[in-house]
Amino acid sequence: MCILVVDDEKIIREGAECILVKEGWQTGTAENGREGLNLIATGSYQLLLLDLMMPGISGMEVLKNVRQSYPDVIVIVITGYATIENAVEAMKNGAYDFIAKPFTPDQLRIVVRRAFEKRDLMLETEALRRERRQRMQDFVNLVSHELRSPLNSIQQQLFNLLKGLAGEITSDQHMILERVQGRLSGLTGMIKNLLDVSRFETEPFLQNKEPVCLKEIVQEAVEICQDDAREKNITIMNKVSAKAAAVEADRQGLVSVFANLVSNAVKYNRAGGTVHVRSRSRGAHVEITVADNGIGIAPDHLERIFDRFFRIRTDETRHVIGSGLGLSLVKSIIKGHNGGIAVESVPGTGTDVTVRLPKSIQQLSLRAYSNCH
Repeated sequence: MCILVVDDEKIIREGAECILVKEGWQTGTAENGREGLNLIATGSYQLLLLDLMMPGISGMEVLKNVRQSYPDVIVIVITGYATIENAVEAMKNGAYDFIAKPFTPDQLRIVVRRAFEKRDLMLETEALRRERRQRMQDFVNLVSHELRSPLNSIQQQLFNLLKGLAGEITSDQHMILERVQGRLSGLTGMIKNLLDVSRFETEPFLQNKEPVCLKEIVQEAVEICQDDAREKNITIMNKVSAKAAAVEADRQGLVSVFANLVSNAVKYNRAGGTVHVRSRSRGAHVEITVADNGIGIAPDHLERIFDRFFRIRTDETRHVIGSGLGLSLVKSIIKGHNGGIAVESVPGTGTDVTVRLPKSIQQLSLRAYSNCH
């Protein structure tokens, strides 16, 4: 472990170096902030003992630079008793701990050992996170190859049977096969949501953001849900304005959001019902509301609908196939876009789900405008 002592007082630098070297730690010194930053940039140091009160570049400036550019370096600030408030401010800015002048050899040893124990814990935690991400990725690959592919094949064969490509079938057989197809579609949707949740936790999801047209996003989501809507004779109306503000977003992430919301509006609607998707501008944000005139949600269920695996169990919903992951995924994606989501519902009347997203700073660019036309 290598430690860098940055202090404009020679006696402090040399004294600290002497104490630390005797403990077996490799130690370097710098007499000002600029020299300290240059040494940190070499990547040779894991811990920084930093005086806050120095001429030239202040210790606080060095701290902010280190936290931004070298987040794995642990910083302990050195301060006088008269400037303890500065040490507290430094800790708010990312310092791990502080030690006040004058300090004893034991005090220095203790604070440094504690800092290295924290670093070891951080490294162990990161290793566990990497292992967890890898296990999740292995699980995603297993589900994708061992479950989704066979299900897609089964669905294709069912489609062939329903179209009579393998011979004529009776009306009773047709009805049974349609039920099987519906169940398989629901299972496929559950797997898709599970895969999306896994990817959101294991991959740098939502990193490919660009100005996108909300009307196009919603239309793509509507098309995904059209087959289920036609089966229940439900009309989906995309009323999002073509001139609605563009948003800075991960396109597939938002398609997943609105596909889930429109799908729910269809699933929990009544036969012959209607789903309206509309937009409105609210200052620096744009709101998209998905409204249905379906069975609604009881007040005691509203606060739990975004919980993972939570599903409303009533006589009216027992026929709906789902994983309870859709809305949890929606909320995570919206949060990743610095947005918000709200739900209003009246049992027996319908549900309105409103997504609030910040407008793109590039919304007036020719690219965003042309995408909406």
